Amino acid sequence: ALPLTVLLIAVSLTGVGTHQASMRTLAVEDNTQLAAAIASSLEQQVDTYVAGLSAAARLIAHHAGDQALRDSHLDETSAVLGGIEIVTLDDRGQLLASSHETALAWAADLTTLTQTTQGLVVAGDTVLIRVDLPDERGALIAGVPLQEFSYTLDRVAAERTGLQIEVSGPEASTLVAMEDRVAQGSNPANHQEHGEGDWIVSMAAVAGTPWTV
Repeated sequence: ALPLTVLLIAVSLTGVGTHQASMRTLAVEDNTQLAAAIASSLEQQVDTYVAGLSAAARLIAHHAGDQALRDSHLDETSAVLGGIEIVTLDDRGQLLASSHETALAWAADLTTLTQTTQGLVVAGDTVLIRVDLPDERGALIAGVPLQEFSYTLDRVAAERTGLQIEVSGPEASTLVAMEDRVAQGSNPANHQEHGEGDWIVSMAAVAGTPWTV
């Protein structure tokens, strides 16, 4: 009877191990899909701002000789995009116009504005999005509060117990910080152990930005 008992115990333990492996595989798949969904949501937010700025840039370039119309397009675009501040720069980096009468801190910093040559950068608690004017003689730059992007992450984190989300880029900006013990994995989906428990770390790039979820 003893060998049969040992065999039954061995089979039972194998079954438990197989079940745990299957559950971990499902958890990795779920985590990977969630990271991709968050990245897609952030991408859509950025695309909305870029589309609005691009449309305004075309209108402003078309009405190059009518400053009143250019200012009107700037104000209307700001309103449509949630009241964010938008500024117009000339090809020398000089501030030509702003959608707000009183410039916010980032919009008053010409050094930061002239250094914003790529599509999206983070300056403090503001995401700066740049779209060049069609005539290549200037650009529109919008300042979007960082919290506008973190709302989505906060909502997802609130719905998932124990979930930690970080969105970071080369400028070391962080929208929502992970706990220190959770390190980023080098693989798209990766199980790691960190002190107090096991963590499955999944990563996804946010297209059109330097960010990684």
